[in-house]
Amino acid sequence: MSLRLKLMAAFFSIAGVCVALMVADRSLAALAVPVSPDRFNAILWRGISLGTGSLLLIAAFSYWIGDRIGRNLDELVAMTRRLRDGEPIGAPVAASREDEIGELATAFYSLSRRLELEKKRRREAQSVRKDWLSMLVHDFKNPLSVLCLSLGAMDMDMTDAERSRLVASGRNALFRLEGMVRDLLQVASIDHSGARIKREHLDAGRVLRIVQDEQAKPLSWQGRRLELDLDERTRGVAVLADRLIIQRVVANLIQNAQQNSPQGSTITLGARLSNDDVEFFVRDHGTGVPPELRETIFKKFCSFEESALNVGLGLAFCKLAAKKHGGRMKLRSEQGEGSEFIFALPRTSHPAHPIHIGRQSPAFPVTPPCVRVRTRRFGGLS
Repeated sequence: MSLRLKLMAAFFSIAGVCVALMVADRSLAALAVPVSPDRFNAILWRGISLGTGSLLLIAAFSYWIGDRIGRNLDELVAMTRRLRDGEPIGAPVAASREDEIGELATAFYSLSRRLELEKKRRREAQSVRKDWLSMLVHDFKNPLSVLCLSLGAMDMDMTDAERSRLVASGRNALFRLEGMVRDLLQVASIDHSGARIKREHLDAGRVLRIVQDEQAKPLSWQGRRLELDLDERTRGVAVLADRLIIQRVVANLIQNAQQNSPQGSTITLGARLSNDDVEFFVRDHGTGVPPELRETIFKKFCSFEESALNVGLGLAFCKLAAKKHGGRMKLRSEQGEGSEFIFALPRTSHPAHPIHIGRQSPAFPVTPPCVRVRTRRFGGLS
């Protein structure tokens, strides 16, 4: 008997059947295994049942997997459409999965959250910009109206005293306009990524003395006194900064203190050491900053004082300048006792360079000569 016939006989013997081996319609051999027909039928049906059950289980499992994946994909498609239409979406059920579909659902949800936050910030910025523009138009209109009325009345017959009052009124309106325009240009200039900053090693005390010399007289005309308070440890200490920007920061802080302090009060300008920083500070004895505004007061267009001299950009300029120099702005304030604004810059071990007063910073526009001369003559803000 050939090897093939032996293998076939062995197989059928194990299965428990009696089979005649046929080749070309001729019986070659017969294998008889002592198994009853009932047992053979039982084994046969058991095999058929197991096979059929396995196929049904595979089919059911495949259907369940396909249905689950299909629902998750439908959910992702719906999320994509809501993202396309700008609608908010909630946390998807598919995000709980620990496979690729779960990661995709989580990524979609994170993207939608970022888009919602960005839309919220954009709406808030648009609202602030709209409110600020309305305020700016109102603030510009007020001094312009005063200036137009003053100039229009100059042709009328009046006494010298009346004419002097008109000139003073028009001059003050012009100074208010110049201050608002200056604040706008300062913030726009330093906020620009290409703004040039000329850093040099500056003596902290020398910078503050220059500011005191420039601001003391105008403040005295407005009924305030400016005093200098320098920590002895700052003697000879230098900071790496643009001198004119630092002077403008300090001048803005002084102007802010003047606007929020009563007549006859003292404004303190000073510097002190704090760890590795030099802190320039301006302290007033005004009403203080409300607690709810202490976090937002350095933002653009934020102002807690309704004044034609304050369009909410002076402190924003200070914070931008501090950021450009690797420093920071801080505020200490007690309601009813006043505020202390701090402009902190990293100190440097390099010796300070001599200060050349005649240098003008290219990062900012220079006040027109005619306005500057009139400012000195009539005692307006510089």
